[in-house]
Amino acid sequence: MSRRGGDRRLAAVLFTDIVSSTEVASEMGDARWRELLGRHHRIVRANLKRYGGREQDTAGDGFFATFVVPADAIRCAASAQGEVRALGIEIRAGVTFGEVEMVDGKPGGLVVHTGARIMGASSAGVVTVSSPVRDLLPGAGIAFEDAGMHRLKGLEDEVHLYRVVAIDDEPVERPEAQEAASRARRDLIVDPGPGRRRSAFFVGGVIAALLVVGALALSIRRDDPTAAATPTGPPSQALVALNPATGEQGQVIPIELHALSHGPGLGTDGAAGEGGVWLPRTSNVLHVDPAHEEVGTIPLGASVYLNLDTGFDRVWVTEKGLSTISPATDEVSPYVIWEAGVPAGPEGYETDLVTGAGSVWVTMSDGRLIRVAPNDRDAVRSWQLTEGQLDGAEFGDGEVWAFDSYAGSIVRFDPETGRSDEPIAMSGSVDEISFAGGRIWVLDRSAGTVTPLGSATSTQVGANPTSMAAGFDALWVGDEDGSVYRVDALTGEVEPTYRAGGEIQIVIPDPDLEVVWLDVGPPAR
Repeated sequence: MSRRGGDRRLAAVLFTDIVSSTEVASEMGDARWRELLGRHHRIVRANLKRYGGREQDTAGDGFFATFVVPADAIRCAASAQGEVRALGIEIRAGVTFGEVEMVDGKPGGLVVHTGARIMGASSAGVVTVSSPVRDLLPGAGIAFEDAGMHRLKGLEDEVHLYRVVAIDDEPVERPEAQEAASRARRDLIVDPGPGRRRSAFFVGGVIAALLVVGALALSIRRDDPTAAATPTGPPSQALVALNPATGEQGQVIPIELHALSHGPGLGTDGAAGEGGVWLPRTSNVLHVDPAHEEVGTIPLGASVYLNLDTGFDRVWVTEKGLSTISPATDEVSPYVIWEAGVPAGPEGYETDLVTGAGSVWVTMSDGRLIRVAPNDRDAVRSWQLTEGQLDGAEFGDGEVWAFDSYAGSIVRFDPETGRSDEPIAMSGSVDEISFAGGRIWVLDRSAGTVTPLGSATSTQVGANPTSMAAGFDALWVGDEDGSVYRVDALTGEVEPTYRAGGEIQIVIPDPDLEVVWLDVGPPAR
C-alpha cells in the first residue's frame, strides 16, 4: 500500500447493503429481523476475515471495508452474497480502487464516496465495479460484463461500470425468486434454537445476561480492566517482547518497512519456534530473528488467508494446500495440495492450522478436520466434525478442539480413537479459542469477554479484543487500543499488563525465549 504525506494510501473500497431491507424488516418483525441481521453480520465479517478485508464502518444493514487487493474485495462480496442467500436475503455490492484520504484515522475522500455510489447503482446479488478495478484485474480469474456509463449522485463525470459475472470460470449465482426467499426467511428465523440464541448484555451498575435455554444467569466480572494498562509502549509496526512475569517491555524489533499489516480481527495466528517468530501478512510471511534483530519477507504468491504453526523442525503454512517453510533458508515447499483424489479434497478452504499428537491438523470451511503426517505426505486423513463450518482449532490435553463461529459451538476430537463429541453450544459468539489451565477458553469479541468452556462465568477484557493466546499459566488478550490483558488460567482474574502505541494484532507466547511477543500494528482506524 503506497503512502504520500502520511495521510493517503491506495486501497480497494467495498460497500454492501441488504436489498429491500425495510420491507424485509417489516415482514419479519423486530425480534426476528435482529436475529437475521446478526447472522448477516457474522457472514460478512467471516468473509472479510477470509479475504483480508478491514471493516471500517457498519451502519444498519450495510458494511464499508477496505482491501489491499481489488480482487479480494470482489471475491469477498461474491462469497458473502452466496452465503446470505440461505437466509432469504440478497445484498448488493460496489467496489472501486484508488487513493483514499485518511482523516482522523478513517479513510475518506472521493474514492470512498464513489464506492458508496457504485453500490447504490448495483442490484440484488450483483457486484458492480468501476473501470479502474476492471482494468487492474486481467488474468485474475474474474469475468465482467459492461454495465454502461452512469452519472452517480455527487460526481461531476460519468462513471463506466461493470458487473461481475464469473469467478474462476464459475458463473455468479443469481438471486432466488421472491417466494423462495420469503420461505427461506420463515424457515430459518422462526426459532434460532438453543445453540444460536444470544445473551443480552446490559451495561450499568449490574451486567447480567439471561440465557434463553434454561434460566442460567451469566456473571460478568466488573474489575474494569481497561482502566490502567501502562506504560505506553513503542511506536506502531513493531514486534515487542513482553516479560510474562512482570509485564515489562523488553526487546523491540521494527517491522514496518518489511510488509503490510494484515489488520485486526482476521483471526490469523502467528507462531514462535524453530529459531524465529513467524508473522502472517497479505501474500507474505515475516521471519523475525530475535537473536540478530533481522526481519525477512517470504513471498507466497497470490493474496491468501494464511495460517501458521511450527513443529517437526519446520514452519507449516496453509495456502490452498499445506506447505512448509525451512527455518534455515526460508524456502517454501508444497507439502500437500488439496485436489481431487486427496482425502482432504477441494470442497472447502483452510481456516486454521495446529500441530500436536505427532500430526499437523487443518480445519476446513466445510466442517472437516484434516490430519497430515509430518514425515509422510501421503498419510492424509479426513473427518467430518460438523455439517456446518469450522473456523479454527486448538490443541490441548491430547485432543483437538475446533469451533464454528457461525453456529457458536465447539467440538472435541480424540486423535487416538478418531471420534468426536457432539458440538457444545455457547451462549455468546465464539471468535477464538485457547487451551489454558486444563480447559478451553472462548473469546467473544463483541462482548469483550473470555469464558471457560462449560462455565457460566465470563471475564471482561478489553472493549475490542483482537487476539488471544495461552502461555505461562495465563491467557493473553490484545485489544485494538493497544492494551494487553493477562487472565489467570485458574482463577479467571484479569490484570491490565501493558499498553502499546498501536493496536495489538497478534499475541504469541514463546516458551523457548520466555517472552510474550506482541505484533503491534498501527493505531486502530
